[in-house]
Amino acid sequence: EADILIATGIAAAVPTALAGAADWSEGEIGQQRVGAVHAVLNSAALVLYAGSLVARARGSRARGRGLAYAALGLASSSAGIGGHLAYHQAAGASHAATAARTLSHDWIDLGPLDDLPDGRPVLRVSDDSDRPASLCVIRRGDQAHVLVDSCSHLGGPLHQGKLTDVGGKQCLVCPWHGGTFVLADGHAVRGPAVASATVLQTRVAGGRLQAKVPERHDV
Repeated sequence: EADILIATGIAAAVPTALAGAADWSEGEIGQQRVGAVHAVLNSAALVLYAGSLVARARGSRARGRGLAYAALGLASSSAGIGGHLAYHQAAGASHAATAARTLSHDWIDLGPLDDLPDGRPVLRVSDDSDRPASLCVIRRGDQAHVLVDSCSHLGGPLHQGKLTDVGGKQCLVCPWHGGTFVLADGHAVRGPAVASATVLQTRVAGGRLQAKVPERHDV
C-alpha cells in the first residue's frame, strides 16, 4: 500500500507543480522569493520519494522507509512555508491581492476630497479606461483611507460595510461574512478573512484625493 501511495504522490506532483508555477509567475517579488524556497523543498522531497520507490522496488525496504521519512520532513517544512505564502503573503488566497494586481501603479484621481461624505464608506471607480479600479474610500476629516473594494475572503464589496472600533483602531467590517480590517494598514483582525485588505497610499493635491498602489517589499 505504501508503494502505491508514494507512486500516486509522485504522479500528482507534476500537475501540482505546473499549477504552482503559474501562480508563482504572477506573484510579487516577495511572494516569488518565498515561492522559490517552497519549490526547492518540494523538489527535494520529490527526489527522495522517487528514491524511496526505487529502493522498495529493489527489495531494500529499510532504505526505502528512511528515504520516505526524510522526504516527509522536507515536505512538512515546505507545507509550512506554503501556508505562510498563502495566508501571510496572500498568494492565491486573497481576492483583494488579486484585484490589486490589476491597478495602475500611477496616482489615481478620485475627485475632490470635499465631495466625499465624512465617516462613511463610499465606492469610487477610477477613470483609467485601460485599468479601471473599484475602490472603497473612507474620508476622515481632511484625510482619507482608500482600500481595494474587495474583501480578501470572498471578494465582498467593502464600500457596503460599516465602520467599527476594535482595540482602539478604526476598522471596516465586510458586509458579507464579517471580516474586519484595520483602516490604517488593512490588517485582518477578525475572520473569516485571514489575509489583509489592500490599502493604497493617499495624498491630497489641489484639493483632490489621489491614491496609489504601495510598493511591497515584505517577504
